[in-house]
Amino acid sequence: MKQTKRIVSLLVASCSFSIAIAQHPEPELVKDIIPGSESGLGGNEGKVSNNKIFFAGYTNDFKSEPWITDGTEAGTTMLKNIGYSFGLFPLDFDSYPSEFTALGSKTLFVATYSNESITDRELFITDGTTAGTNRLKNINATYFDAVSNARLLRKVGDRVIFVANDGIHGSELWVTDGTTAGTFMLKDIYIGAPESAISQFCVINDKAYFCANDAVGPSLWVTDGSVAGTYKIKSNIYCQGFLPFDGKIFMAASTSVLGEDWELWTTDGTSAGTLLFKDINPGLASSFPTQFCEWNGKIFFSANDGTHGYELWSSDGTVAGTQIVKDIFPGTGNAEPEELIPYDGKLFFSAQSSSSNYELWVSDGTAIGTYQYADIMSTESSNPTLFVEYNNRLYFIAQSEASTYQYWCVEGANNPPFVVMPADADMGPSAIYEGHFYVEMNGSLYYSAMYKSDIGWELYKITTTPYEPTSIKNIDMTATISLYPNPFRDEFTLTAEQAITTISIVDVSGKTVWQHINSNKAKTFSINTHDWMNGIYFVKISTQDNSTITKTIVKY
Repeated sequence: MKQTKRIVSLLVASCSFSIAIAQHPEPELVKDIIPGSESGLGGNEGKVSNNKIFFAGYTNDFKSEPWITDGTEAGTTMLKNIGYSFGLFPLDFDSYPSEFTALGSKTLFVATYSNESITDRELFITDGTTAGTNRLKNINATYFDAVSNARLLRKVGDRVIFVANDGIHGSELWVTDGTTAGTFMLKDIYIGAPESAISQFCVINDKAYFCANDAVGPSLWVTDGSVAGTYKIKSNIYCQGFLPFDGKIFMAASTSVLGEDWELWTTDGTSAGTLLFKDINPGLASSFPTQFCEWNGKIFFSANDGTHGYELWSSDGTVAGTQIVKDIFPGTGNAEPEELIPYDGKLFFSAQSSSSNYELWVSDGTAIGTYQYADIMSTESSNPTLFVEYNNRLYFIAQSEASTYQYWCVEGANNPPFVVMPADADMGPSAIYEGHFYVEMNGSLYYSAMYKSDIGWELYKITTTPYEPTSIKNIDMTATISLYPNPFRDEFTLTAEQAITTISIVDVSGKTVWQHINSNKAKTFSINTHDWMNGIYFVKISTQDNSTITKTIVKY
């Protein structure tokens, strides 16, 4: 049965939880780039490089160009209008800068370059000044408007690798040290004009692992950014989603010529050591493991064993220890756990069950300790996404009852989520926007948002002290109060060594479901929960010396 949901932004305060907010997150506008209701952000990423944040912003005529900020209004400026060219036939294009990547004292990025009648997606470099922002190299010079389509920039050691097309070799593996002469094709993997079809890099210990096509077929490759250190590990294998664990690299892979039978594989960096780890969905069917995340001495991921649908799995690095954690959506239904992130001793993620849509879930690594953390949306999926931890808080975006999206925060894994919004907001929820990003710099979290009707989507920041409990008078009293069993079904018992005055239990919406004034000074309480709905509850206990503590319990 689903819990009743309400959007309550200051749930912690209204329920008088003893775990208090150390410093409530208060968003601050960095700069209204385009004054008024128009939006000033023009891209979907921001990256820190040399103590500055690089991002795509709009000019006054609404062209997407590279911007830079030091976190202050005065220090937030357009870096250069790359899309505008002077000459006999001046052009004014969006340069759509992206993939900002730090390299020493410089920053690389990709942008659309124009020069009179020529437009090209090329590699740029900047030192943070307008004069020092220039195209690094004309990679595809085969004809006047040829396009290199540089992309997938990843730092490996003291170089940056990427994919580009020089017009002769197709899209292949390139490298740069930040100089024109040091920017060259690292290897023509699929010799000649065909493309090697590199779609992703995974950098582990200054080496990038990737799948690429050569004349033989799909293969697993590795590079350290040098010619000698770029080589094929194994032929005839599709692979993606790399994660180092227990001395090996785990990944999803398939050796089927038809691209079937995607299963859990491992590699030690050699052909002989690249092996099927476990056939989770036996036969040609695929378990397609994804969403890899290391936490608490194990790797967690989503997989389909053919019986339970896509569910939460874990592995301790052994075949026997690779098992489903919980069948969240019973039967063949797909829970589809996504965006796994460790926080405060738990694993948070988005998933759906048979009784709810996509909501916020949490796990301690066991079946009984895996449950829906909050049911934010009553009639549809809240679709929690874009998780980030900052100053011991977990931030994410989720859809509210108003069918728009808001920024949410969890302060400690025992407290309900609440909405993050400035005090002067007049628009209620913030709609999701294609220019969203999070980036942390100098103790502040920067992100894109729209909170006011007279200000569009702009750059905001949150600056807080790390979250920690602040209002518990006798923190050691936790050792003398116990709740069992937890999780529970229809009843649990509370025992205490000290004199308790009151007990209050509230659900995640803030509703009090049980309350008791302990006039007879009892120290043991059996609490019947038969009529309660499944989910999280918060037990607030007060003692005669005015000490309080809040504990979390779970009904399943």
